[in-house]
Amino acid sequence: IGRMVAQKAPGCFVEAAALYLKSNPSAYFVLLGYGPANPGLSKRIEHQGFTDRIRLIGHQDEVWPWLEMMDVVVSTSIWEAAPYAVLEAMSTKKTIYATDIPSHREIIGQSGPHSFFPVSDPEALSKLMAGLTLEDIQVENEEKLSQKDAFSNWVESHSSLYEHL
Repeated sequence: IGRMVAQKAPGCFVEAAALYLKSNPSAYFVLLGYGPANPGLSKRIEHQGFTDRIRLIGHQDEVWPWLEMMDVVVSTSIWEAAPYAVLEAMSTKKTIYATDIPSHREIIGQSGPHSFFPVSDPEALSKLMAGLTLEDIQVENEEKLSQKDAFSNWVESHSSLYEHL
């Protein structure tokens, strides 16, 4: 739920959904919102072959009916000042998978069912959706999630954002 812009990293969500669908082909994913990333997202979804399972819904004035239908709400944001979609999801008591950024940690804290995953890591998000905990992911791929790699990913994602701006 949100603007489809680089800051929100909707491509990470699409990639994670595609990875998940390879082993769970009956799942459905929706992206609510509109922005400059929509045309590229449509192409990525089509390229992955999941146009019937990953849907770009577009802007919605009322997100509550959509939230009620969702099993899980995901935020793939690279950074946020005030993550309103996460706040809306929290009010419905839905499970939230969110990038491990300060604003998500501050808002979500210890409340409700949630899991954090590294920024720009669709594989980690896909594994969370498959029921693995972050600890499982770290054990499975310890080298990838090392502190050095996490910092490098953070630097790369922020550099990419600044280049895009």
